[in-house]
Amino acid sequence: MEETQRIPLPNLEGYNCFACGSANPIGLHMHFFLEGDKVVSDLVLGQNLAGWENLVHGGIISTLMDEIVGWTVITLKRKFFVTRSLNIRYLRPIPVGSKVRVQGKFRSESENGRATIDALLLGPDGRKSATGKAEVAFLSEKRIKEIPESHQKDMNWLFEQLEAAFNKSALAE
Repeated sequence: MEETQRIPLPNLEGYNCFACGSANPIGLHMHFFLEGDKVVSDLVLGQNLAGWENLVHGGIISTLMDEIVGWTVITLKRKFFVTRSLNIRYLRPIPVGSKVRVQGKFRSESENGRATIDALLLGPDGRKSATGKAEVAFLSEKRIKEIPESHQKDMNWLFEQLEAAFNKSALAE
C-alpha cells in the first residue's frame, strides 16, 4: 500500500483560539497536516479536559470536530465561511491522556454556496470514537467586507501560505 504524503499546514501565530491558537495558555494548540484528501491533527488530550470519570468531555470532542471542519475548508477551499450546522455522533469514550487523531474530509459543494464536510475522531486504539457532519456556507464579498480588515489580511496570508505549501509539495514529487 502506498504511503500518503503528510504535508504540514501553516498556522496563524499569536491567535487566542482555544483549539488552534498559539497564544492561548490553556488551549489545545492543534497543528494540522494534509494527508491525501484529508486534513488531520494528532494530539494528546490531557487531564484538564476531563468530563466524567477520567473521560474526555463531550464539549472538547465537539470542539475538535468543529476545528477540523474549519481547517478542512480553509485548506481545501481557501474561502471565508461560517459553520451552519455540526452534527456529532459519539460512539465510544476517550480516556484522558489519550493520543487521538481527528480528520476532516470535504464531501460536497452545492451551487448555493454551501458545502458538506465529514469529520472523524479516532481514539487511541485507532477505532472510530466520534463522527460528524457539518454544513458550511461560503461568505459573499459583501459579508467578507464586514470582517475586520486585520482578520481578512491574516486569512488571505494563510491562503497564500497554503498555496505555497502545496506548490512546494508538488515540486518535490
